[in-house]
Amino acid sequence: MNIKSTLLAVLAIAVSSGAIAANLNNNAQHMGRAAQAPTFAQFDGNSDQKITPQEFSQAHAKRISERAEQGRMMRNVSKAVSFETLDVNKDGVLTGDEFAAHQHQMWTDNQRGQQRGKGMRANI
Repeated sequence: MNIKSTLLAVLAIAVSSGAIAANLNNNAQHMGRAAQAPTFAQFDGNSDQKITPQEFSQAHAKRISERAEQGRMMRNVSKAVSFETLDVNKDGVLTGDEFAAHQHQMWTDNQRGQQRGKGMRANI
């Protein structure tokens, strides 16, 4: 193997390692966000397996307050989903299924956003 071939092989390994590390970091960041997603139990104040509008408002306000105390940026707070939007069957309470459906949709939207971001970074 000549020097040119050796350098190309080393460069290929370095580039591959960097891509793998970047992907691992990206996955770790996503998992961190998923771990931060609120749970049904956090919103179901009296543990009756239903979230009322009052419970929703209280839990949402508590979550915003906690994040502000942690010094987090409060981006998109004004775009937070409303109780009425989550209450798909319009019965005045949120069920675990309605809550889970919203969480899944948020995760799916986040995945799509990350994929678009990867594509944009690749074009730079």
